[in-house]
Amino acid sequence: MTAEQRFWAKVRKTDGCWLWQACTLKGYGWFGFVRGRPDFAHRIAYRLLKGEIPAGLCVCHRCDVRNCVNPDHLFLGTKAENNYDMVRKGRNRGPAPENVFVPGLRGEQHARAVLTDEIVRDLRNRKAAGTLNLTALSRELGVGRTTLGQVLSGRTWGHVA
Repeated sequence: MTAEQRFWAKVRKTDGCWLWQACTLKGYGWFGFVRGRPDFAHRIAYRLLKGEIPAGLCVCHRCDVRNCVNPDHLFLGTKAENNYDMVRKGRNRGPAPENVFVPGLRGEQHARAVLTDEIVRDLRNRKAAGTLNLTALSRELGVGRTTLGQVLSGRTWGHVA
């Protein structure tokens, strides 16, 4: 049996997803035959049915099923595009990945937000009243003094009146 035959023997095809039935790593199918080293099953399926994966690109899932290897459910994208897709679909658990710009998500809607609109208003009112201690607030809120300075100047959180 060829490596390709062994690969497809581990796939259960349904009307939608083609589900990997063997070894997984963090929910993604895992198979070892490409160039003598293991790789994720969805990447192998993409190469077998659609061609090589250009350097620097990820194989992403439209269906969001990690062990799906259906080539119709797979598309190429950069790491940032894959992260954006994850955030847009609400699949991120915890903080958003680093350096991901998500259009339309700002302020407390952003997954990495520490502050809220209410806190920002309070900070600006305290600044206007002259009762602001940046060092103490920085410790209290768990954000840097530079971040607080940007909030107070309106450079960030400018949408909050």
